[in-house]
Amino acid sequence: MNAAAEPSDVQFNPGFTEANRSDGSSVTFTRSEARAIAAMAASPGRLMTRNQLLDAISEPGSEKNDRNVDFLINRIRRKLGDSAKNPRFIATRYGEGYLWVGKQEPVVEDQIGDAYLIIGPVRGLGALGDMPDLAIEVANELAAQIKPLLESDQKLVIAADFAPDNAKPGEGPAVSVDLTFFRNSGKTECVLSARSLRTSRIYYATRFTLEMNTGQPGAGSAKHAKRIAPLLLAKSWHADMDSASDQLPLPVAMHEAGNKPDKGTISWPENDIRLRALRSEHPDDPAIKMMYATHLHTKYITRGRELFHQGEATCEADEAEIEALVLQSLGYVQNRPELAVVAAKLLYFVDRGYKNLALELATEALANCGSVSSSLSIFGQLRGFVGDIGAAVESLTQAKLLSTTGSHHHMYVMVMLCQVLMAAGRREELAVARSELYKQSSVLAVFLEPIFSDPINPSLRAKGVTLMLSRARAVAILRHIFYVSARLFEHQNHRENVLRTPVNLFVRRFGQGIVPADIRATVPGLFDAEPTASRRRKLHFK
Repeated sequence: MNAAAEPSDVQFNPGFTEANRSDGSSVTFTRSEARAIAAMAASPGRLMTRNQLLDAISEPGSEKNDRNVDFLINRIRRKLGDSAKNPRFIATRYGEGYLWVGKQEPVVEDQIGDAYLIIGPVRGLGALGDMPDLAIEVANELAAQIKPLLESDQKLVIAADFAPDNAKPGEGPAVSVDLTFFRNSGKTECVLSARSLRTSRIYYATRFTLEMNTGQPGAGSAKHAKRIAPLLLAKSWHADMDSASDQLPLPVAMHEAGNKPDKGTISWPENDIRLRALRSEHPDDPAIKMMYATHLHTKYITRGRELFHQGEATCEADEAEIEALVLQSLGYVQNRPELAVVAAKLLYFVDRGYKNLALELATEALANCGSVSSSLSIFGQLRGFVGDIGAAVESLTQAKLLSTTGSHHHMYVMVMLCQVLMAAGRREELAVARSELYKQSSVLAVFLEPIFSDPINPSLRAKGVTLMLSRARAVAILRHIFYVSARLFEHQNHRENVLRTPVNLFVRRFGQGIVPADIRATVPGLFDAEPTASRRRKLHFK
């Protein structure tokens, strides 16, 4: 960008660390250069002395020399293709200092529309006196801490004039962060408020003091930004989850809160960061305890295969934490049916003598919960675990009819229904349910077919997936199915039915040694006889 450029041809990023030209070329600026541009561009046409610029760019403890400013301005001019005689960006007032004569173009509407999070509006610049550029520095520090926590396709834009009241829920950005500066008892303070643009509700607010009297005004903004960024995103997710949980089971609501239209979902580790931030700030909040207990359970549902394959499953420790979190929250959840039914599911899952309590909680929650579909799905699964297949299928079928086809909730219910039908050996009904589920997700078809396919005549897809597995991955899949499903069924024949297809597939390929001894002991009926050579050939296993 060393060729001369008109200001209208150049677009600086919000932090002035980069400038893009209309011809596609770009240039980057050092931290000192960016600070100098920000200081001048904050007040176009206003003279800034060398000392003022020196204060804006100096690091704590560095040697201050006003000649450094001249060298810095010359570097910026070279990068912009600017001229001291015919300035387009920076003009010189000899013996006095410099002033910005270029124009920083505002963030255009298209940039805002493509963004996930907006830092703006920025208000109260008058409170910053002759250092209004500190507002940009605070915004930049906050942006620097937030960006690494966002998904790669989630954009952040600083738009000082953004008007959240004009945003349409469901369109454009999801979150806006308002920065308001004001003077209080001789100190300059900033109030940050974060708003969900999906619900138009402010979900987080905090206040901090700017360090104006140090050698580097605003130096403490990085410390505040580092504290605020993870909480801001965690509380955004929490607010979206609260909104969704009015109608959905908590596990699905947590999933929906992390969902981005057409972009997939955030990962379990990212949710873990957000929930840990919430727990750190609210260690005694029973609702957050329930969220974290659900989150630990979800770890095994969504990541169990990999955890068992890598030897990273910490089942006993996680069960103990789930148990403690739910028991600590029981007084709170019993008056909240939508959480009580989740508590029932989690207490049953840890398998530590809470079966009767879990069934009692689920039954009472179903009778009192405003979201019938939410409670029916978990109630139905628990009835299936204890062998009441008729009640289980009836409840899950009703939950399916009450959910929106293709939604995560619908698929959540369909997987539960297939699980119960597999346990009951109702293969014709399972084939219909399985087909309906796979139409909604081809990924689930690959993931679940080795579990739900016919155990005697498995599908080509089930056999194909099995052929691609290593021995270690096959063992991990068996441990995963056993842990999150088979072991929870009270009756031995139901446990055996749940494991029958994967055991048959894997034994026919790898031999009976593929099944871990502890699992084998719980399903002895699956090992009455070795598979014959003819059956191996039928399945094309060698």
